[in-house]
Amino acid sequence: NKLIKNRNNITEIDQLLELPSDFLEQKTNNLTAVEDEISNYQNKIMEIESIKKKSNELLKLRKEEQRKIKNLKNKKEKIQAKIGEESSGIFDQELDLTVVKVIKNINFDELSIKLSNYKKYNNFKIDAETLKGIFSKIIFWFKNQYFILKGEKKKIKSDIQEILKDLPLKNHIYNELPSVFFTKLKSINDLILKKGNIENKINKSKETNSTYQKKLEEKLSFLEPETGINYSFIEAELAKKAKIIEEKISALIYRKRSVLEEIKNYKMKLNIISGDKGIEIGKSILEEERKLRKKLNKLKKELDYQEHKLNNLLDIVSSKNKNEIKNLLIHLKSDLKSKKKKLKTDQKKLEAYPERLYSLIEPSRIFLFQAEDIAVDFVYKSLITLEKVKDNKNPSVLANRISKKLKEWWNDFDKANSPNDNDGIYNKNPYLEYINEKNELLISVPEQIIKYPQSNKLKQPILVIKDKNNEVIKKIKLDLRVHKKDLLKTEFKKIKFPQNQKMISLEIIFKEEVILETEFERENFYFLQSNRVLSLNPLAYQKLGLILKNNFKIEPQNIVMQKEDLSGNFSEYSYYQLYINDLEILNILNENGFVIETFKKTNYIEPQLIAGKISSNLKSKNKKVYLEKAPILLFTIKELTNLRLWQLRISINKGEKIVNINLRKLENQIKIKNKMVYIYLNNFFNYKYGLYEVRLRKRSSKHSMIKNIDFSFLILPKFNIKYDKDVYPPVINGEDYAEIKLKLPENCYFDYEDGEVVSKNQLLKIQFNPGIKLLNGYFISEIKNNEFKVSLSLIIPIIKWEIKSPQLNLTDQSRVKEIWHEDLYNQEEAQLAINNIDRFDFDNADLILNNDQQKIRSKKLGNKLIFDLMRFADDIKNSNNSVQEISLKTGNDNVYDLFKIRTKWEIINPSVKYRKEENIVKIGWQQLGRDHGKNIILWNKKSKEKIFSEEINNNNKLIVNLKKKILPNQYRLQFKEKDTWNSGEAKYPADNTLNVFDLTIGDKKDFIAVIKDKGLVITKVEDENGDKFPLNYDYKITEIRDASKLEFENEERYEGNLIICNKKENNLQPEKLEYNPVSFYYKFENSVLSLFVDREKDGFTYCKKCQKLFWDTIDKNHFEYKHSKYHILAVRYYVDYNKISEELK
Repeated sequence: NKLIKNRNNITEIDQLLELPSDFLEQKTNNLTAVEDEISNYQNKIMEIESIKKKSNELLKLRKEEQRKIKNLKNKKEKIQAKIGEESSGIFDQELDLTVVKVIKNINFDELSIKLSNYKKYNNFKIDAETLKGIFSKIIFWFKNQYFILKGEKKKIKSDIQEILKDLPLKNHIYNELPSVFFTKLKSINDLILKKGNIENKINKSKETNSTYQKKLEEKLSFLEPETGINYSFIEAELAKKAKIIEEKISALIYRKRSVLEEIKNYKMKLNIISGDKGIEIGKSILEEERKLRKKLNKLKKELDYQEHKLNNLLDIVSSKNKNEIKNLLIHLKSDLKSKKKKLKTDQKKLEAYPERLYSLIEPSRIFLFQAEDIAVDFVYKSLITLEKVKDNKNPSVLANRISKKLKEWWNDFDKANSPNDNDGIYNKNPYLEYINEKNELLISVPEQIIKYPQSNKLKQPILVIKDKNNEVIKKIKLDLRVHKKDLLKTEFKKIKFPQNQKMISLEIIFKEEVILETEFERENFYFLQSNRVLSLNPLAYQKLGLILKNNFKIEPQNIVMQKEDLSGNFSEYSYYQLYINDLEILNILNENGFVIETFKKTNYIEPQLIAGKISSNLKSKNKKVYLEKAPILLFTIKELTNLRLWQLRISINKGEKIVNINLRKLENQIKIKNKMVYIYLNNFFNYKYGLYEVRLRKRSSKHSMIKNIDFSFLILPKFNIKYDKDVYPPVINGEDYAEIKLKLPENCYFDYEDGEVVSKNQLLKIQFNPGIKLLNGYFISEIKNNEFKVSLSLIIPIIKWEIKSPQLNLTDQSRVKEIWHEDLYNQEEAQLAINNIDRFDFDNADLILNNDQQKIRSKKLGNKLIFDLMRFADDIKNSNNSVQEISLKTGNDNVYDLFKIRTKWEIINPSVKYRKEENIVKIGWQQLGRDHGKNIILWNKKSKEKIFSEEINNNNKLIVNLKKKILPNQYRLQFKEKDTWNSGEAKYPADNTLNVFDLTIGDKKDFIAVIKDKGLVITKVEDENGDKFPLNYDYKITEIRDASKLEFENEERYEGNLIICNKKENNLQPEKLEYNPVSFYYKFENSVLSLFVDREKDGFTYCKKCQKLFWDTIDKNHFEYKHSKYHILAVRYYVDYNKISEELK
């Protein structure tokens, strides 16, 4: 009673006592551990960014080195060609390593001296008869000298030939030693040396490239790349790693918040029980209370137990004799022993249970464990939804997306999951799963419910795996756990499909009985839905995965969204992501083009052509073009006996009949499977090219009705088509011509309607405007017994785009177009599609705004890339740019302009004409974008006075009758959008304002008259780079007149006197130029002087430091010489003929 009295009855104490005594310490440790994990993962993110940066740098260096190697190889090839060209004139054979070695060992200095001497002796000649008459006494001496020289010549020639003996020189060169051969030989030697140097550079670059590659592989070793390392690979793989880590960080942050919340609540309760005196006092109170209650509970249990014992003993003593009591004690001891044994058995069974929710991914487990009421509500609603789905009712308690997934799961649930009978025992069939991340095919063995053995002796069931010869490959023990009363459940098991096994069988043996057996065979293809291999018709789904052998094909191919080559145990397979929405039929073909499996949505399908070798580059009006191989004609029949009702007729080139036969007679030549008939038209092809017309005729069994189904297509011989670009982007007006090369078979020609002929034969080259989508013409065959002419179009691989929205519908666009933003974004949806992407080398791409300002990742649907343009809406509306550029960026970083979105109304190419006699101003312009009415205002630029203001709506020209005449001058023309909210007076527009233009009004003669009268003032200068600089002085040209000396006839050049005034010291007298008069050309449209020179025809130097012009050379002793590094040559001078000082007016 004393203990009870001392017990504290605060609610918070009861709540805290339910928790462990070291709860706060545990949670603090948990928090530290979580924060450490977050820090580690954040460091990993930073490490990934560092790796990405360094890898990209290495890639850039490697690419640069590869480019260097390529250039060096090109140089080497050119040098080799030059060596071949030089050597062909002097050698009998091509140069090999032996000859090159001989050339390199020749002493060219020695050879040059000997050849020089040989040439000198060879040119020495004596006319002995002439010498005889003149110098009779010295003839003998000359003759003697002649023979001496002749001998020297012979010896030198012999020496030269000895040097050249190992070279395969042509005979006449070796014998006659013409002077030209030494030049060529020396040139060849120089080229060989140069080639050797280049080879050394190539080897050095290869070593450097190899070093970069090694560093790159070391850097990215943790990614284990199977293919070549490039920018897109690094970006994608590191992004994957980063995303995984970020997901872990998100989960840890959620966990951290949860722990912090628990710590906060715990401390708050401690503070409450302390009476707001602090956490430490609260801890002391809690610990005292814990000890008190522990003592109280212990005492209570002891009292209860003693009371219970006393009551039992009293009952026994009062009702039993001594022997009966003794027997009762023996029975109780035996029962206790039995219960202890059962407890031990049950504990072992409990230990076999896996971790809670073990099959869920980590984020889902965290959500269910820590989300409290939200998680409970979600699980409850999921169970309600599942119950409704089971009863075929429409679920509505969860979001449509989740309800749909739950419904799909239930519909796919294997019927084998249902119990065999009413006793609750059932067997679930194993199924196949493919784990894409690990590239593994797994056999999933579900839980099996079995009866508890009567003997109470538990033996683990055994999973036995056998090969096709019934030999045991592997045995696996399956753990057991309690399911219900008298029922056990086996563990869920996943095993890898054994390598090098084409077929396996599975058995589960329990109590020496086979409770389940099944077989699996390694197939040529597997359809996947959420990793699980489907046993149902794949056409029941919208999106699917497909694992297909590399030598097999899928038809139609445009349903492929993504393809990935597999490795390891599945290296002979590829993985495909398919989009099969509304697809009626799907075929799997082997390497020979034969259909091995057909999947259809309905039992009956209309006759259609499938497979065949369709050309993606050719079309003939609306007909498909096949190269070398004809398609398959496929249709369904109700009964095999109905085959006699079908007739096949094939003709070629609108005349010759190839076949006209009842299908019953072709029964052995066609394939029939699952009521589907496959007619391989290639059997009737026999290399006859041209236009094929196929008629499939069906008559009813009562002959009352005939139905004809017609097909036509082209079969052409194979020929090569090579475009000068893999992809042609949407065209901007004025682009250069593109080129296509055709290599046609013998006796075949292509005659085209468009394009320009460069050459015409079997090797054909055509130039065309890249804006066209088709190059139309005719294919002409002059093959013997197979002559024909048929229309044929070459399909240009140009990117075509379309936009579909409620107010805008642009289809089949192949030009860069400008779109007004209101047409696109004044609605709720706008979708962009890039069509026919199977023709291009990219499966995925990004849509980028203004050169990567923002990007949208593509969504592939069939043969299209789809983008949601509404994701750009906010950026476009908030941008200050008049035009936003939308481009397509592919995986290999190629960028193609698609279209532009204009957000601001803009005027371009304004023009103003003034008729002085009528006092009329004519204004014209071009408009980009759309306005809702505008004002056109003309201002005098000098006085900022408004000349007129006119309101105009939908027009691009304006005529204004002026109230008074205007002088030749510079004016500012303003186009201002009408603002219904602001009707105030217009203000003079600032410089560089949109739709504001500075222009000159007046005839040239009027301007010339004004400047001759008023003069000019130079306001700034411009250098040869177009940079403009101000002046600290007023440079005024007065007394302007026509130049007195003209270099050309009718030259419009002027001269005048230049005076200089210091702006800062107005009291100084103007300084006249010593070298007056100056002369210049004057361009009145933009008030610019050019070729501005003094009397001596010298130009002017400008000092950027002094902001001053100089007209003579500065002496080294002059104080301004120290500014020489700031001196530039002025090439243009901007003037203002209005800016004249009072004394000049």
